[in-house]
Amino acid sequence: MIAGYRILQTLQHDDLIIAALPFSKILGNEFNQSLDEDYERLIQQASRRVVLDLRQVEFIDGSFFTKLLELRRGLIERSIRLTVKMSSNLAEVARVTKLDQLLEVVVSDGSTCSKAAGRETVL
Repeated sequence: MIAGYRILQTLQHDDLIIAALPFSKILGNEFNQSLDEDYERLIQQASRRVVLDLRQVEFIDGSFFTKLLELRRGLIERSIRLTVKMSSNLAEVARVTKLDQLLEVVVSDGSTCSKAAGRETVL
């Protein structure tokens, strides 16, 4: 575990940071400040790759997607690759909202691929 995060549970292995949100329901207003702080820390500590593990999350609101895109933007600015692991329910929301076209999404059952950055990426 990397110390200093408020809600993310993080592990680092070489140039990879795995960050998990250990909640089934994410309502942005409850988590916005903590996510802002954790995401900023994650952006600063990451070197090459971040895996955001949302497999436990079954419900989110729109403000969480906004925070996720802010994280993506901060990582892209530092040339850091972001992969998001999701439950099948959350991946379906990402597909419907076309978020899967902006993010590299891996479904927890491993059954799908994402179209991140306009290209098909099999993971």
